[in-house]
Parts: sequence; structure tokens; C-alpha cells
Amino acid sequence: MDKSHNIHDFVNTAFFVSVLRSLILVEVLVFFYIGIQSSFSLLYCLQALSLVVLHITTFQSSKYFSFNFFPYSIIISLALMLLYNAFSPLSISFVGFSVSLVFYSIFLIKHNWLQYFYVSIIIISAFASEVYKGTDYEIALMVLIPSIGFTSLFYTAILHLQKTHLQLANNIHELVKAKSEFRLLLENTNVDIWSVDKNYKYIKGNSKFENYLFIVYNKTIVLNQNILEFTEDNEDKLFWKKIYDRGLNGEVFTLEKEKKINNDLITFEINVNPIYDVSNKVYGVTLLSKNITQKKLFEKQRVDSQKFLDIVLNEMPIGFELFNNEGFLIRMNEKQMKNLAISKPENYINNYNILTDSFSLASGQYEYYKRAYSTGEVVNYEIVIDFDLPENPFLNMKSVSTFEVNLFSIKGENGSIKGMIALTSDISVRKRNEQILLEQNKRFEEYSFTLSHVIRRPVANLISLTGLLHDYADINVEDQSTLNFIHDSVQELDGIIRNLNSRLNSNI
Repeated sequence: MDKSHNIHDFVNTAFFVSVLRSLILVEVLVFFYIGIQSSFSLLYCLQALSLVVLHITTFQSSKYFSFNFFPYSIIISLALMLLYNAFSPLSISFVGFSVSLVFYSIFLIKHNWLQYFYVSIIIISAFASEVYKGTDYEIALMVLIPSIGFTSLFYTAILHLQKTHLQLANNIHELVKAKSEFRLLLENTNVDIWSVDKNYKYIKGNSKFENYLFIVYNKTIVLNQNILEFTEDNEDKLFWKKIYDRGLNGEVFTLEKEKKINNDLITFEINVNPIYDVSNKVYGVTLLSKNITQKKLFEKQRVDSQKFLDIVLNEMPIGFELFNNEGFLIRMNEKQMKNLAISKPENYINNYNILTDSFSLASGQYEYYKRAYSTGEVVNYEIVIDFDLPENPFLNMKSVSTFEVNLFSIKGENGSIKGMIALTSDISVRKRNEQILLEQNKRFEEYSFTLSHVIRRPVANLISLTGLLHDYADINVEDQSTLNFIHDSVQELDGIIRNLNSRLNSNI
């Protein structure tokens, strides 16, 4: 027996009952032995019976007391036996009862060393008592030696049985615990779980599944009921039979099923797994059914949102690029593909790195992206890119193009850079138009200068000359009229020049 073990750990077990029966058998045999030796003398039979009652009562009462008084009972019982043996003319009367005391030492004493002590005292006292009473030494020895052997054998067997009993008790405890945990797991899950055997008979299921059946079919399923006969819908039966048959054939699979319950369309995800026996043969199937209606709804909303986002990005009149925190291109819209003349974006997605690509460094883009990734600030710039550089990875792009780029960093909760958004506009046409306008304005300035200085100078001279001639006294009336006409015409020409010059200046 284990040193920490107590009598109360096994008094209510079948093992304890078996030991008690063995004790009663030993006591009864000893009683009849003394009865035969004393010719069933009333005095000796009563004395023997009193010891039998004392032993059995003490042992049986062990289940009702928490205080371990049994070692003291053994001492009292041993003293009474020695006294009884001293005045008894019967031969070997004490030895039989000494064997029964072994039950006390083995079962009612907690510590092993105390057990060995009591067993030794019992055997020595029994032998000494019989020799003192006058029993032949050889006869007493012949009885006590088998008693020693019996005690050793019995004690060894009891220890082995007790160890086996404890292991069995522990195994049962672990089994009960595992069963309880398994049941707890089944009941505390958000999925319906059930099992059927190869004959489609219901083996086990959690309460969630059984409640589902009651809600749908208004019936309660019982163990060993053919689950296909639970519903009267032939189409439903055929569907589930196919499912069970696939699982019973050893197939592991998942499928989705829609069912209308209380006017609501519910989507279930069903996982099917075969159950194998010790010979690796399928004897049943376990199914797990999970309500994924909300999941499907969220998935549809996500897909719709993704489609809407794709439409928004692709309809944007500006190029869009998304880079991850390492600089790899992970997305671009159709406008940017057009900006870079890309026909196969998959060649660049997750492959092109703006921070490590040689063309990024050669074209001058690297410095801007490096600053945006380092500081997290918004970076706006215009850049002229020569696509004739040998490092150019965009093979369909040639010559020189001008771009306007805005960089926006994507930051995480801790402020770290999670990615980068680049909005790119091809402003090559605009730049060419601006150059044309600049050249046109320059020509307008030249025209304005010509009108203001070159053309107006002789006109101003004519105005001044006609003014002088107008004041000359010797001019006749006809010449004076001609002079006035010339003067007015020159004045009108000067007005036209001024008006034209003003309009040219307003367009510059």
C-alpha cells in the first residue's frame, strides 16, 4: 500500500468487500478449528466467537471513523489472544487468530514500517506463546512457518492487487474526466455534431444538433434510430444518404448546404469525417455542421466592396500604385498600367521593388520614395523620365515622359510605415502645351514690342508732323483739308495700334 494511502480511499470499493470476505472466511475456519479441538466446548466457543466478532467488527467499522485507532485495537486484540492462549489447554489455538491479525496490519495501518513491525510481533508472539504453553517446538514451528509464508504471499498479492486497483481507479478517473471534457467540448461549441454508424443509426450528438432537429422536424431523435427515417422528405433523405455513404467509404470532405428555416435561408458548412475501429475499418461517420450564413453575407459584402474598390480605382483619371512596407509593388490600376504601357501587370506585381530597382535609381525616383518611407511625410514632385535608359523594365515605354507624383505613406497603430500609395499623372502633353504657350507668349511679347515701339514711332512722327503743318499759315484751304484728313487717319491708325497692343498684352 502506498505510504500516503488511507483506509478511507478504498473502504467503499469492491476490493475492500473482497478482503472483508477473506477475513470472515479465515475467522470462521479458525473458530471451527478451535471448536473441533475443544469438542465444541461452550466456553471455548464463546471465547473464539468473541474474538471473531472483535476482529470483524473492528475491520468493518473502519469505514465509519476518520481517526486511525486500529493499531491500538490490534494491540488489545493481541493481548487478549495471548491471555486466552495462556489459559487454554488447546494446542495451536493462538496461531489461527494471529493470521487474521495480518489483515489489520496490512489494511488498517497507514505506514509500511508499522505494518512490518506488527506482522513481526504477531508471528514472534504466536510462536513464543505456543512454546510457553508447552506445545512441542517442532509442532509450533511447523504451524508458524506456513503462517509466515502465507503472510508474505498474501501481503505481496494484496500490494499487487492494491496497485492494480489504484491504477484502475486512476484510469477510470482519467476516463471519466476525458469523457466529461469531451462532452463539455461537444456542448460548448457553436457547431452541430453528430455521428451515425454504417447502418445510418444515430450514435451520438450534442444538444445543439438535437435541438436543431426538433426545431426543423418537431421530433426528438433517440439513440440507434435510423437517421434517414427521421425525415419524410425523400429528397432530403437522398441528399443525406449520399453524404453518409461518401463518409462511410472513407472520404473526408466539406460541402455547403442551404436550408430554409422559418422563412430564413440558412447556409451550413458540413465537415464529414469517417470513424475507424481498431482494425482500421470504417464503422461510422462524424459530421460537423456550422451555420455560416453571416460569414457568407460578410464574404459577399467583402467581394462587393472589393469589386466597388476595383471599379473606383480603375475609373480614376490618375494612376494608382500601392507598395508594401518593403517597397514591393502589390497593386496598380488601369490608368497607371496605361501610363507605363503595361499589358501584363502580373509581371510586375510582387516583383518590382521601387526601393531596390536600378531603374528607380537611374530615373531619379528612388530619392523621393526613400524620403517618403523614411519620414512618412507627403512627397509631391514632378519628374522627367527617360525610358530609353538601359535599366528600363517597362519595355513598351520609349522616349521621354513627364510625370507628376504624390506619395502618401500608410501608417500602423504604432506609427510605423505599413505601405506607400503613389498617385501618378502623365503630364507630358500638358508640359508640351505649356511650352507651346510660353513660345506663343514670347511671340506676343515680340509683337507687342513691335507695335509699341517699332510701328508706333513713325506713326507718332506723322502725328507730330501733321500737327506742325496744320499750324502753317501759307497753306490753302484745299491743302489744309487734305492735311486734316491725313492727321485724322494717322490718329485712327495710332488708336488701332494701341488697341491691338492692349489685346496682345492681355493674352500674354
